[in-house]
Amino acid sequence: MIKSHIKNKRIKEAIDILEVRMIKEDKVKPENYIYNLLIGACGRLGYTKKAFQLYNRMKQRDLKVTGGTYTALFNACATSYWPEDGLNRANHLRDLMLQKGYEPNVTNYNAMIKAYGRCGDLMTAFQLVDEMRSKKLKIDVITMNFLLQSCISDKEFGFRHALLLWHKMRGKKLIPDAFSFNLLLRCVRDCGLGDLETTESVIKQILAESIARNQKLLDKPELSTEDETQPDSTSTELSIESENPGSVPNLICTAPHLGSLVALGEVKKPEDRLLLLGGIAGFLEEMRICRARPDIKTFTELIEVIPPTTAAEKLLLRFMKQENVQADVDFFNVLIKKRSMRFDYVGAKEVLSMIHAAKLLPDIVTYGVMALGCQTQAEAEELLMVMKNNAIRLNTAILGAMLRQGCAKTNFNYVMYIMDLCEWEQVNPNEQFVKHLLEFEKKCKHWKKRGAEPFGGQM
Repeated sequence: MIKSHIKNKRIKEAIDILEVRMIKEDKVKPENYIYNLLIGACGRLGYTKKAFQLYNRMKQRDLKVTGGTYTALFNACATSYWPEDGLNRANHLRDLMLQKGYEPNVTNYNAMIKAYGRCGDLMTAFQLVDEMRSKKLKIDVITMNFLLQSCISDKEFGFRHALLLWHKMRGKKLIPDAFSFNLLLRCVRDCGLGDLETTESVIKQILAESIARNQKLLDKPELSTEDETQPDSTSTELSIESENPGSVPNLICTAPHLGSLVALGEVKKPEDRLLLLGGIAGFLEEMRICRARPDIKTFTELIEVIPPTTAAEKLLLRFMKQENVQADVDFFNVLIKKRSMRFDYVGAKEVLSMIHAAKLLPDIVTYGVMALGCQTQAEAEELLMVMKNNAIRLNTAILGAMLRQGCAKTNFNYVMYIMDLCEWEQVNPNEQFVKHLLEFEKKCKHWKKRGAEPFGGQM
């Protein structure tokens, strides 16, 4: 029964069975197995405090604390909604393990790396891997994937860390899996290279180390089909053009190179960082070489980091078709958002047709991202009619997105229309909605002081 509640994420009911029915009513002494189940369930849902409360009760009952208990507790630290609290608990738990003389196993170490990485302590996460190596414990792709998650937590330097880690992983003859590639794409989206000087040194190190091993990274014959005519990786000069002018950089292949990149100072946006990994084609080719099949998560991550152009989006859709990957609503929502953010409302409407062609149903998020591109009242009315026909009720987020556009365009009629809609549809404005109005009021006052007409007859 406890497992059933856990499966359905009814944690309170599961704990009540333990603490009320088993202990108070039936006077049954629970086993540590039950506590481990509950601690693990709390950890998966981010209930860190509750997980540690169960751990304390477990100790009060003199139940044996096992390796599974420690793993579940570190996982609870990793999923904490407050990283600082999660880090403090992880430090305390690690000290406790040392005091008790407990020797962590591989699973414990992976959970610790996950906890420290997600809570922002990259140094400790990497030190833990060094500990594993010194104890001759197995370091596999799972461990490396947890380190990649750690890199994601460093928004300033994470992409640089990920590049170095990737080549360390390949140097150990570890073959990345699909999850590894998806995590790398998350680094592309969320993280930067950091200061230019250190980044140049790191890339020089990557290029230099590749000379020694080159194509010997992949020791399985069936995985050694990579094109042997890749650009020479012996050059470590980052400020001059490659011997292959016009070629695309690729820093994740077995023979990394910078292609025709002139200077790393050009790399500032996610699409620039993706280009360092070979672009869409180079990245997917590297997945093919590693026998890591891209899934819809891969393409959803890719759609967020490709250039904001229709041509790049169509290219990605062609690759999806080649890989026989079916798009879901989440993927289409990201595509709509990209087009809406560049005010391509016609292109965004085309995606709605794609959703229907794929026999999927738009959700509330779909209409929310569509609203981001409604620059005029006419476009807003068209979207609202589609929503009405599909029995989708208006919410504050959708009206707020439309209001933002009306305010940005200083379109008084559009702004008033949205405000009237709030009243007609009985939608209560949220803080962001009110903020748009206050900023619009300041804008109007500024125009009034200048003696100019703010609305310009816009409709």
